[in-house]
Amino acid sequence: AIRRSPVFCLTAILTLALGIGANTAIFALLYGLLLRNLPVVDPGQLAHITIMSTASRFGSFNSFVPYRMIEQFGREQHSFAGISLWRFAEVTMLDGEGSLRAYSVELVSGNAFPLLGVNPYLGRLISPADDVRGGPAQGWPVVLSYGFWTEHFGADSRIAGKQIKVSNITVTVVGVTPPDFGGFRPRSDAKIYVPLQ
Repeated sequence: AIRRSPVFCLTAILTLALGIGANTAIFALLYGLLLRNLPVVDPGQLAHITIMSTASRFGSFNSFVPYRMIEQFGREQHSFAGISLWRFAEVTMLDGEGSLRAYSVELVSGNAFPLLGVNPYLGRLISPADDVRGGPAQGWPVVLSYGFWTEHFGADSRIAGKQIKVSNITVTVVGVTPPDFGGFRPRSDAKIYVPLQ
């Protein structure tokens, strides 16, 4: 059959190959964005709390939950082991060539990393003692993502304890997240984690 109609067979084989390849690529993308578990202790036990806006006809979601509301909810609830707050923001820093660039950060409550059971790759992570109004006495701590640490700081193993400028504020790097941790959102590309307060 292949000898009698090589064009038809070649077309069928290429169509199957393209279909299988496209299907594999789409599944890999969906797995990476939506289906993959977070690299934390017991990811099936996590829940995402948000506020739904009644002002919109389409019921849009507002991911900005006030900090005091979370504190109050944490005191009154009995269903969760704990509640942490994660908020996306941007900061500016000088890149390797001395140009000012915007980088994505996650503002996290002090219990965020301990609640997820994430262990640092290097140094330590943000703790409840770091997340105090006005900042801790020793200054603001930051945690770098593994990818940002390797790209921006050349995987310097002595980074913990060094001071850097973030949005023109001097902060101290206290640690680096594990390589497989990319935040609690699947598409999060946070470079730096800072205390919420």
